[in-house]
Amino acid sequence: MKKYIILMVFLISNIFYSQVGIGTAQPASSAILDLTSNDKALLVTRVPSAASIVTPINGMIIYDLSVNCFRGYQANAWTNCSFTACTGPGPTITTQPISGSACSPATYNLSVTASGSGPYLYQWRKDGADIAGATGSTYSATASGSYIVIVSNPCASTPSNAAVVTVNAGLAISSQPSDVTVNVENQTATFSATATGSGTLTYAWEISRDGGSTFTPITVSGYGLGGNDQTDHDMVVTNGTTPTLNLKWVSPAEEGRKFRLKVTSSGGCAANTVYSNIVTLHTTNSPAYIFDNNLCGSLSGWSATGPVGPHTSNPCGMYLNPGNTSSGGVIFRDVATTIGQSYTLSVRMLGSGFNSSQLIQAYNGATLINSVSNSGDNFVQLTFTATSSTTRLRIADNGITNASDGVVYLTRLFAN
Repeated sequence: MKKYIILMVFLISNIFYSQVGIGTAQPASSAILDLTSNDKALLVTRVPSAASIVTPINGMIIYDLSVNCFRGYQANAWTNCSFTACTGPGPTITTQPISGSACSPATYNLSVTASGSGPYLYQWRKDGADIAGATGSTYSATASGSYIVIVSNPCASTPSNAAVVTVNAGLAISSQPSDVTVNVENQTATFSATATGSGTLTYAWEISRDGGSTFTPITVSGYGLGGNDQTDHDMVVTNGTTPTLNLKWVSPAEEGRKFRLKVTSSGGCAANTVYSNIVTLHTTNSPAYIFDNNLCGSLSGWSATGPVGPHTSNPCGMYLNPGNTSSGGVIFRDVATTIGQSYTLSVRMLGSGFNSSQLIQAYNGATLINSVSNSGDNFVQLTFTATSSTTRLRIADNGITNASDGVVYLTRLFAN
C-alpha cells in the first residue's frame, strides 16, 4: 500500500511540475512543451478568420484562412500576417473613405479600396482606437467621430485619410407626459414632455373631445384658446408654445379630455414629426355651479350699464370700458340665494388696465356684502354669505382711461 502511495505522488508531481516532450525523452529545461520529429510538423489551429475567435486572449496564434497567413493576438489586437513572403509593395489606397453625416438610427457607411499585392487586412479605427470586429473594407458608423482604416498586406501597412462622421440624433419624445388630476377652481393643470433631435424643434399641443379619436391643435393667442377652445369655456393656455402646457380655469366639463404633444423638427435631420403619448385630464372636488358662463358674443345672463361692449379678438369676452371713457362700465346680475349660505363667484379677467379699482362685489339691495379688487390678468374669487333671498353680483370698471382696460370672459357661481 505504501508503494502505491509513493507512485501516485510521483506521477502527480511529474504531471504538474515537469516539461512535456513529444519525440524526445529529454525536453528542454526552459520549455513546457518540446516537440521533436524527423518528418512531422506542428499544425497550428486554422480558423476561417480572426473574427471567428469570439474572445481572443493576448498570446494566441492562429492560421487565418481568410488571408492564408499566421497571425498573433497581442496588445489586445490581431497582428498583421507573419511568416508570409513579401512579393510586392505595400497597399496603395485608391479610394479613400469620405466624410459625411447620417440621422440616427440610420448609420453612415464608410468604404476603402486598395491596390497592390494582396492579401489585404483591414482594421478600422475611431478617434485613434481600433474598433473591435471592424476588419472589412467597409464599416457602418453609428456614432460621430474621426475614422481611418489601416490596410495591410504581407509587406506593409497603409493608413487611409481621416473621414469625419456626424451622426445626428433623430427626433424622439425622450420624456412622456403623464395624466393630471386637478382640483377645479384652485389649481392649474400642467402637462409637460421633453423632445430630443437635431435642428429646430417646434411644439404644438392638441386636444381631443371625443375620447382620443380625433385631435385638433390648441391655438394660442395672448392668454386664451382660439376657436371652440375659447367658446366652450375650456381653459386658458399660458405657455402653449413650449413642451409644457398650463391649463387654467379648468371646469368639470373638461373631465376626461385627452391631450398630446406634436413635435416637428427642421434644419437638422430630414424634417419629421413625432407625437407624445395621449394623456388625460381628470377633475376632482368639482362644485355644482349655479351658473357657468362664457361671455363671448353675449352677456350670458348678465346685464350692463355704462360703456360695455364685446371684445371679439382672442380672448373673446366683454370689454368693460371699450371707449376708454372716464365713466367706466358695469355688468351685474341678480341671483336667488339662501340666507346664511356661503357662495363663491369666480371671475376670469384679462388686461393690464385692471387695477385696484376694478371691483367684484356682492350686494343685498344697496348694502355691500363683500368686495374684492383685481390687478393684472387674474382669476379672482369673491366669497360672500347671503343675507337675503336675492343677491346682486357686480363687476365694475373704475373708469380710468387706459387702452388696456380689461375684459371679463368667464364667470362661475357655486355654493360652498
